[in-house]
Amino acid sequence: MDKELESSFTLTTKILLGKPLSGLEAYSAWLGQSVPLPYPAKSALSDKEVWVAPEQYFLGKRFNPARIISMDEIGKIEPQKVKAPELEGMDVTALVKKVVMPHAYYCGNFRYKTYMDVARASGTGDASHVDMVEDTYHNTKNVAYANCVLYENQCVFGGHTLTYAQFCIHAYNCNSVVRCFELEGCNSCSDSYFCHNCEGLAECMFCFNSKSLRYAIGNVEVGKEKYMEIKKKVLEGIANELEKNKKLERSIFNIGRHAKRVQ
Repeated sequence: MDKELESSFTLTTKILLGKPLSGLEAYSAWLGQSVPLPYPAKSALSDKEVWVAPEQYFLGKRFNPARIISMDEIGKIEPQKVKAPELEGMDVTALVKKVVMPHAYYCGNFRYKTYMDVARASGTGDASHVDMVEDTYHNTKNVAYANCVLYENQCVFGGHTLTYAQFCIHAYNCNSVVRCFELEGCNSCSDSYFCHNCEGLAECMFCFNSKSLRYAIGNVEVGKEKYMEIKKKVLEGIANELEKNKKLERSIFNIGRHAKRVQ
């Protein structure tokens, strides 16, 4: 595992939870639980490992292994020569079978512009220190278990469809979020936890469909002193559960679900 990526995860957990956690790979199942992630295959032209885009993109189906290659192997495919008279009178189905299918390969390990310290990535570029990612581009660094993370992202773990995010864990469909944990559908928020469809929040927890709140819990502004008191207790519980179990039972997608009753 990339040492800088490891240290970034430890720093991010310290910032978000007040307690540094180490061993990024140990949290992999939890970090990627709500993110479509790439999977490995072997190149049809060699034994090279190729990382392929998530099957969720393709109706839950994986590509035929015989039609998978790595981006750097494109020039190795032998073109099939077809003369014009051979195509006369063919319908579209026949043309596809004769001309398109022999040359149709899925290209994994896609790379764009410059990149550094990239691992287990089906598509990335203009990025550094990224691991287990798909569609991660444009000045993005220290990102893992993420998909569609674009433009100026830094220290993001377990994210999907993000722009301009920094020091976040489990952020989804968000823009311009900083130091956030378990957010979905939020814009221009900072230091917030378990929030959905919000904009302009700062120091908030468990807020939904709200704008411009500060020191709020459950959409109610409680003041800095009370908020920080409750926040400390909540984060201690989260950090302890993560450290012990390497996962958290609650997420932004199930936080409103009632716990099972003990009979």
